Amino acid sequence: MEEEDDLTVQGPLPGHVQTVPKKEPKEEIRSTSPTANLEVSQLKKEVRSLRFENDGLRRELDTSRENLRISTSAFQGLREHLRSLVDKYTADQGQSEVELQGLDTQAKDIIERIQTVASRLEEDNALLVERLREAIK
Repeated sequence: MEEEDDLTVQGPLPGHVQTVPKKEPKEEIRSTSPTANLEVSQLKKEVRSLRFENDGLRRELDTSRENLRISTSAFQGLREHLRSLVDKYTADQGQSEVELQGLDTQAKDIIERIQTVASRLEEDNALLVERLREAIK
């Protein structure tokens, strides 16, 4: 049975999967030159360092994704709250306008009644003045 050489990992986007080699095959590079052996050793150290740095960057990326998800969720919550406040304000404003129109109608009715009463009082006063004049004659 053939052993699997690749490892499936989370890709850069949610739901995206990519495959990477599990481990590089360990090949012993044999050289007759000590300089070549030193270079190979330095390259191996550099590869380990780059892998470590890559792992750190992946963790940072995962943290950034989580922070973005949290921020997006909070933003959506605030947007919905703002919409509900705007809807409430609009409804309250409409209710206030209806109430103002009702008060305006009531005020006009009261003014009409006052004018009617004032008109009757003027007529009554005119009659009283006429009666007084007749009584004085």
